[in-house]
Amino acid sequence: MKRGISLLLICTMLIFGVEAVPVLETLEDGSLVCNGGSVYSWNVNNKPFYALYLPLNQDTNDYSGNNNNLIDENNIWLSDCELDNGCLSYDNIQDVAYINDDNSLDFNNEFSAEAWVYLNDKSYSENERIIVSKMTGTVGEGQYTFGVSDEDTLMARLWNESGDFNAYYSGVDIPLQQWVHVAVVFKNNKLYFYKNGAFGQELETTVTNIYNSEYENDGVYVGNWWNLADFNFLGRIDNLILYDRAVTDSLLLKHANKEYNIIPFDMINKGDEWICSAPEESNLIITGNSLPTGNVNLNLIGNDLICEVTNINDPDGDQVQVIYNWIMNDNGIMVLNTPLEDLSAVDYSGYNNNGLVYNSERVEDKNGNEAINFSTESYIEIEDDNSLDLKNNFTIEAWVKLAEKDIFYERIIVSKWDTTSTTGQYTVGIAEADTLMVRLMDENKVYSAYYSGVSIPINEWTYVVVTLNNGNLDFYRNGELIQTIPTNVTNLYNEEYEHDNLFIGNWWNFVGGFNFVGSLDDVKIYNKVLTLADIRNHYLNNYNRLNNENNSLWQCQAVLYDGYNSNIITSNELNTNGQLELTGNEVQTASSTTNVENGNELVDWNFGPKEEEDIIEEVTEIKTPTREEPRVEEKTNEITGDVIATTEPKNDRLGKIIFGVLIIILLSLLAFICYNKYKQK
Repeated sequence: MKRGISLLLICTMLIFGVEAVPVLETLEDGSLVCNGGSVYSWNVNNKPFYALYLPLNQDTNDYSGNNNNLIDENNIWLSDCELDNGCLSYDNIQDVAYINDDNSLDFNNEFSAEAWVYLNDKSYSENERIIVSKMTGTVGEGQYTFGVSDEDTLMARLWNESGDFNAYYSGVDIPLQQWVHVAVVFKNNKLYFYKNGAFGQELETTVTNIYNSEYENDGVYVGNWWNLADFNFLGRIDNLILYDRAVTDSLLLKHANKEYNIIPFDMINKGDEWICSAPEESNLIITGNSLPTGNVNLNLIGNDLICEVTNINDPDGDQVQVIYNWIMNDNGIMVLNTPLEDLSAVDYSGYNNNGLVYNSERVEDKNGNEAINFSTESYIEIEDDNSLDLKNNFTIEAWVKLAEKDIFYERIIVSKWDTTSTTGQYTVGIAEADTLMVRLMDENKVYSAYYSGVSIPINEWTYVVVTLNNGNLDFYRNGELIQTIPTNVTNLYNEEYEHDNLFIGNWWNFVGGFNFVGSLDDVKIYNKVLTLADIRNHYLNNYNRLNNENNSLWQCQAVLYDGYNSNIITSNELNTNGQLELTGNEVQTASSTTNVENGNELVDWNFGPKEEEDIIEEVTEIKTPTREEPRVEEKTNEITGDVIATTEPKNDRLGKIIFGVLIIILLSLLAFICYNKYKQK
């Protein structure tokens, strides 16, 4: 569930005397992003978010705010490492660094640990490599360890509240002589192991609460344990972080992508107060949203629906990208609409089929915006939803740019298939001969693969489309129909099966050779067949045009995305005979997330008790309005940044104006005080 956030507007004195001030903003999916610094630490609700944060870039200090600085007895810190400036380098048994015991490092029923590691060969030893440990020895007292076993797999030790311990060995293997991001999370009696941001294995433990009594040698040791046996790491460690909480998959994925300046939406609770600090520059002034604004109209010209967006304005001066979504007879015709911006797979279809991006990198797309580049280890995973269970007619489109690939069977673009049991629904990809291909499973659980002769060039952006139209597969390239292949499929398989998530750029069990290798952009899935005119328009980047279908009621949505925030504006409703059902346009304000106008007047949404709670907490959801639905006005509190759904009567507006004036005066006074303090420095 996506949750609203409350941002605390804070003015603090500059503690380092540097003029550059970073800014905290929200991304379109409700995440927080902090820009303008180099080492980012976080505080939530007046408490450090990290228990320990050793970036090791310039020194061995702790940047969590808990002052758990590392003591480097053997000069193992290097100022220059391949990964990111400094790191800890371990060459022999005597190498050790430690942190004196502190209550912030004593965990109870939850904790997380993560680091970047580089393993050298340690075949001489049958003992594990310690990444981080808080114990006196393998048979003595302790609390927790995280490391790599003698078989080069992730492992952990835990002591229960009675002082008994067990070791837990995963099957998550760590390769030698390459940098790998590793993590472990302890929650609900279970350990969860991760490699490069991807979940690897879950192990059940016998521990409910971790041992917390005092004992000798109870400091935290990094890369070894206190008595310097051959549990030494032998390799390099960087960016070590400990948490007194269980963190989410999406946070670990951000850190595996080296995006330490982002807190994902699922780590944020409604009402939280967040502060980001870039210590070498200044404390952070947290700002509210500055959403782009605009007007949208839907018109019928000839046989084309045209969604026209005008008066686009962004208060921050950012470049605004417009993403279009279409609604026919109160239902979205797109079940997936992801432009793949910002190394994320946010879905703008209205069905909230958002994905997680693994082991990928940003690249520039054909229009100077962003796309995602896929290596042999890359993929995007989208949780299963009924909307993704296509029935019969459909369209799948994407922009692709193939890179050279040494070993493969085919390149998966989109896959909804369980490869372990040969059960699924559909895949679209590119065969070994670099030609478009499709797999389909019919309602009788019979599947076939269809290989076209539509060739796709290497290292060139190409627009590809596949439609299933009354049993016929049509293959398009760069806006033109190239080939039609008849099938025996009337309806697709639609029973439940294991591993039924949707994957982009790979398929479920990551069998070597089915990864995409290359770049993907603007991946879209429709539950209808687009016409040749539609496909030609999309090739020309005219996603704001759609071929009309008779006896339909249409709306378009335009997502105004400025690189940080997105504002969804919805058009008037239009019958295909040209009669307007509603005459008003939706006009967004910089303090709103979604406004819908009825005529020329904004009206409130009257919630039921449960509805109000859902809308307030799921503020990033793209809501597709119907004619029968009441409308909603959502506003952002200028002080806290809370996104709230208003149900107040209109005669309260005078009070709001007075309150707003008082707030402006208060903020001006705070700014004046901060400015004077800054001048005094």
